[in-house]
Order: sequence, then structure tokens, then C-alpha cells
Amino acid sequence: MRARGVTMRGVLLWIWLLLLQEDVRGVSVEFNCLREGTSCKAGGTCTPDGVCICPGTRGGFDCSHDNATNAADQRSCGCHEAAKGFFCKTNGDCFCPPTHYGNKCQFRTLQVVCSLPGKLITNINVPGASNALVFLIGKRGRCDFSTTIPADTPADWGGTFLELGIAASSTCAAQKVTDSNGVVGHCVTSMLQYNALYETELDPVIRLCCRNTVMTKNVGQIQPVTVTTTPVPQRMSLVHASSTITAALVLLAVSMTALLQ
Repeated sequence: MRARGVTMRGVLLWIWLLLLQEDVRGVSVEFNCLREGTSCKAGGTCTPDGVCICPGTRGGFDCSHDNATNAADQRSCGCHEAAKGFFCKTNGDCFCPPTHYGNKCQFRTLQVVCSLPGKLITNINVPGASNALVFLIGKRGRCDFSTTIPADTPADWGGTFLELGIAASSTCAAQKVTDSNGVVGHCVTSMLQYNALYETELDPVIRLCCRNTVMTKNVGQIQPVTVTTTPVPQRMSLVHASSTITAALVLLAVSMTALLQ
């Protein structure tokens, strides 16, 4: 069947590609139980959306938390309230969402700080990232993250690290950007590849930005602190690899629709 030059097969192909695109958009940066090496704990079920459904009293993003241990007052253990979705336990511990870590959920799992003059440190500590390859996009094997903690890193930070130079001549250089107000910053675009042999739509691309080349030592808090002499960096944005995939899908759909006519 053909209507105004469009075949039914072409329409069905477009619908299929749009459904696939929606699946890609739904991928979470911090946690997805469909990723290789990442799963739901304690008998939890992983849904097609990459979300864990927990049985009984189990809870948390990966079902590793027992809700039976929750404190009656969710502020009693001092969990950092910027970490939305934390659980305060009766023993005073905090169970953090995948966006935060630390004994009080005081650290973001994705963060960047200005360190020594002319350098910045990127820290990626999302659940499951220890099983993944983490590297600057397009520079695998040359600009890989490491568990070795660089000098000038805030105390108690965990996960993987990469210290980058700001000068364009650096092997692993941050990208210089200028916002609409003329403020100069530097951005890092990293990739988490969960299978060493190939990339998938579940592999997130993470973009983190630092707005200044030097910062104070007080960098461990969740929210940036305003300092008149030396402003602290801000986490500007997160992006998925889906934008590139979406463009490729649109091009493929146009080509295939023409062929099927």
C-alpha cells in the first residue's frame, strides 16, 4: 500500500526507529541494571527500562538496601538532603541513591574540580563503573581514568579519576568553552564503556564542566560555595550518547524509506 509516495513498510520502519530512540533516551547515567556487570541485588527484577523492582522489604536503586532498617526520622542520621532518594538507617548510616556516595551521601558520583593551576580533576564513581572502561571520548587507551588518586584531590573521594591539563597542547586536555556571559570554563566529555569489545546504547557519555582554573580547598560539599576571590566550579550538564544515535537513526530511516518505496 502506498499513499503520496510513502509505503506502509516505510511507515512501520519509522515507528520502529522512533520506539528504539525512546528506549535510548531513557538510559540513566548513574545506574541501569541492563548494563553488563550491573544487576539488581537480593532477588530484584530488572525491567526492560533498566530499573530494579525489589521484593519484600528490599529497596534502593539496586535492591541492596533493607527498608526494615530505616529510621523513623529520615533526617536523624544527617544524610545530605541534596541526595534525593537516600535512606536513613536506624544505626545512623546513610544509604545513598546512585547519584551520590559517602558516609552521609555528601559527594556526587559525577564531579569535576579545578585543582592545581592549569589542571582539573574529574571523578566518576557511579555504581557499576568499576567494571567499565572509563576514558575521554575518542581517546581510549590514551586518556583513561584510573583508581590512582591525583594530588590535590578532596579527601575521601572514591572511584576513578583523571587529572587533565587545560592547555590545548596537553595530551588529555579539557575543552575550553565560553558561555553567553563571556565566562570562560573547561569541559570534559568522558565515556563509560561496559563491554571492553564494543559500545552499546547503554554506555553513557558524561560531560562535566569547571568554570575556573583555580579553586579553594573546600570542594567536598554537594553545592558550590560562593567565594568572592576564587569561585568554585559547577557541574554544568550531563549528556547521553543518544544524540549521535538519534541522528544516525534519522539518516538510516530516510535511506531505508526511500529503498522500500
